[in-house]
Amino acid sequence: MVLTTGQNRHTERRDFLLRLLASLRVSPDDREDLAQLALLRFLSRGYAEKALDSKREKALLAKIGYSIFVDSCRKKRSHNLGVGEAEIVDHHQNAIKESVNADVQDLVESANLDPDDRLLLEKRFGDGESLVAIARDWGLHVNTIRRRLERILEQLRRLAMTQENSTTNWGAGS
Repeated sequence: MVLTTGQNRHTERRDFLLRLLASLRVSPDDREDLAQLALLRFLSRGYAEKALDSKREKALLAKIGYSIFVDSCRKKRSHNLGVGEAEIVDHHQNAIKESVNADVQDLVESANLDPDDRLLLEKRFGDGESLVAIARDWGLHVNTIRRRLERILEQLRRLAMTQENSTTNWGAGS
């Protein structure tokens, strides 16, 4: 049976997720289910239709796969998950965060954001503060914070797509 390009991509994504989950010491019984959930989330968010380079696609898959892994651990933790597994989760969480954070930091640096915009990103995504908490701390309405954050994220998305397109088109000889 000859695989089409779409089937190849799906198989590559699935294999990548299975390797990731194996490195997280997920049991073989759970690996396939978690990989399937991660692929469904990847597809439902429309990432498959975007022209992502391999590095960004793997970063997204890793982030989604890890997120699903953590969710499953939290569910199991309520059933007395052992200390060793919790340490594994923490270790891999830090490794994945470092990898994804490096790409995000490069993007934020190249965006030349105002210091307040950087602080808002740090509080929301770095510290995990809610929009309500940030609005309260800054003395602003929550909708003001939400719109400002949406504007910043849209600016970063446009920059990421521009960088991706310039990387993709570099060797095209246009």
